This record gives sequence, structure tokens and C-alpha cells, in this order.
Amino acid sequence: MPTFAWIARDSSGRTQRGTAAAASEAALLQRLRGDGLTTLDVRRASAQRSGGRRWWHRVLRPRSEDVELGLEQIAFMLRSGLPLTSALETAARQSQRGSMAWTWRQVSERVQSGGSFSQALQEHRCFPKIVTTMAALGEATGVLDDVLRRSAEAMERRRELRTNILTAMAYPAVVIVMAVGVAAFMVVSLVPKLTKFLSGFHRRLPPVTQLLIDISAWINAHIAGLALAGIAAGVAFILLRRWPRGRLATDRAALRLPVVSRIVKLAETSTFSRSLGLLLASGVRVTDALSVVEPLLANEQSRLTTREARERILSGSGIAEPLADAPSFYPMLSSMVAVGESAGTVEEVLAEVAEYHESRLQVLIKRLGSIIEPVVIVVIGGIVGFVYMAFFLAVYSIVGGK
Repeated sequence: MPTFAWIARDSSGRTQRGTAAAASEAALLQRLRGDGLTTLDVRRASAQRSGGRRWWHRVLRPRSEDVELGLEQIAFMLRSGLPLTSALETAARQSQRGSMAWTWRQVSERVQSGGSFSQALQEHRCFPKIVTTMAALGEATGVLDDVLRRSAEAMERRRELRTNILTAMAYPAVVIVMAVGVAAFMVVSLVPKLTKFLSGFHRRLPPVTQLLIDISAWINAHIAGLALAGIAAGVAFILLRRWPRGRLATDRAALRLPVVSRIVKLAETSTFSRSLGLLLASGVRVTDALSVVEPLLANEQSRLTTREARERILSGSGIAEPLADAPSFYPMLSSMVAVGESAGTVEEVLAEVAEYHESRLQVLIKRLGSIIEPVVIVVIGGIVGFVYMAFFLAVYSIVGGK
């Protein structure tokens, strides 16, 4: 069935635009007249405009920022009185990324063919479950614009939180990689040249120099085995993370590491509080809200706790009680939720808990940055200094021996 782009004016004189699938142009004109619209223009949409998914759409998938911006734009246009299909078409034209424009057009065509907006969003993986759930709620309550705005804000906060966590984790990883890289270059490339140079003097080398040469010789002799062992360890870890029990075990182990546990618990507490509070404030039932929040959590122990909390709430428990002994959440969460349940302000309390833990996470990341920077200098400087000291001691012993 072909797709047509149309421009029409409603009874109040307002111009509306959209696209619709119809058997013919005449059938579409009859449908628009039945809707009380005066048709100004109808033309067949080009295949390229709504066409199939291009290969670069699969490679350059919509980013979270693209989805957030589109949701905010659609919310603003709906609030201004623009129809949903027109808002979707406008969002598609305004999208900077081709894959996002294609996605909005697909959603628009799905809506025009009779599907609901939330169902259309569910067909695309770039929209998280919290967005589709709130969109369905907005359609049912008639406040879709407000719900989409809240969804965009929730996605933005989650993205910023994820970025902060990656920043905190990436810095130590970069330090380790740099230190290993410098050490590997010196041991594999520089030290053998140093050994060849010193061996020509046929002198007894200082213990420090001999230690460096022995380490280099051992690594060069076993470098293939060490590389294979590293690859095997990496593959084993990936397979372990793919196994549900292995993922749970590694996530529980992360909660026991001194610094990593603080980052994980702060992130999980803020994500849980922010998402659950937003859903409850939007009118979602607590059991349904917990089902939506569960996949948003990164730690498998947190997901298990959320799943168990939902089951206990279905059995008649409150929200705070199942969270009291959760190892992946800070105790403040259950205490504040208990206060909120007593006062009937759980949504507000959860928002405050999220703000508090997000601010603590920001402070922790800044502290880690200030600590790790001098550690980088000391570690890399120590490696380089050890090699130079071994070299100059050897040269001094040879010159002195003469």
C-alpha cells in the first residue's frame, strides 16, 4: 500500500501535515474529509524518504542523545498543539543522524497505520523500557507531552551517570595499560639492546642491571605463552560474564572490592531511586515499576534484589522492607523509603535519595582523579627510573673498572 504526504486545514483554520498509507489518493482524500479536514495538498511520498533501512543505519545506531533530543522536541510540539504524526515527521526532519530520522519515520508510519505510539516505540531497540512504559501511560492518561519530557530527562540522567562511572573506571584502566605498555617496550625492545651493548665489555654487571637483564630474557623467552595466557584469561572472563551464575558471582565479587564497591553501590542506588521515583510519580504501579527498573540496573545482584522485592511486595510487603538487607544498595535507601511510605511521599523521597547519591558519586570520582594522577607519575617514573639506573650503574662499573 503506497504512502502519501498530505497537508490539510482543520475546522479552526490550523494547518496540519502528515503521512498516511492508503490504497489510492482518492481514498486518502475521502478519509481526510471524514476527519473534518480540508485538504490542501496530497502527494505520494518517495521511496527514499520513508524507504528501507540503509546499511549505515545499522552501523550508526541512534545514540541516547539523539533519542533524548527527539523526545524533547516531540513533547514540545505536542504541548504546542501539533498532532503526534506531524510532530514525529518534524522530529525526523530535524534529526542529525540518519538512523534516528529513519526510526522516527517508522514510528510515524506505524502510528498512522493504526498502532499505538508506545507499541511503535517497542519495535525499536533504541528506546529503553522505561520510555515505552511511560509512553503507554501517557497515552492512557492524555498527558503524553509531560511523560515524554520526563522520559527524556530520565534518559539524560542515566547517560550522565553511566558516563561518570565509565570515567571513574577508565582512568585506572588507562594507568595500568600505560604502565604495562611502557614496561613491555623497555623489556622487549630496549633492554635487549642494552644487554648486547654491555656484553661487548665482558665485565661483571651490577646486581640491579643483571636483575633487569634476567627479567627481560625470561619474558622474551616466554612471550608467546604469556600472550596466549592473557588471551585465554580474557576469553574465559567474557564467557564467565555470559553465564548467568558467573555474572552474578563476578558482580558480587565487585561489591567486595574497596573502591569499586563504593562506585557500584552509589550508581545502583541512584539509578534505582531515580527510575522508581519517576515511574511512581507518573502513576505506574509499584510492582510494574520494579519490573521496568530491573533491566536498567547494571549489577546482577541489584537485579536479583529488585526481583525479590517485587515478589515480596506481591505477597503483601512494603517497599522498604525487602531493600533493608540489599548488599548492592546503601542502607539509606530503605530507611528513607520507610519514611516516605509512612508519610505517603515515596516519590519525593526517592528523588532526594537519587540526588544525594549522585552528588556523592561525583565527589568520589573527583577524589579518585586527584589520587590516581600522582600514582601514574610515580608508577611510570619508577619503571623508567629503574631501567636508567640499571644502565648507568652498568656503565659506571665498566668505566670504573678500566
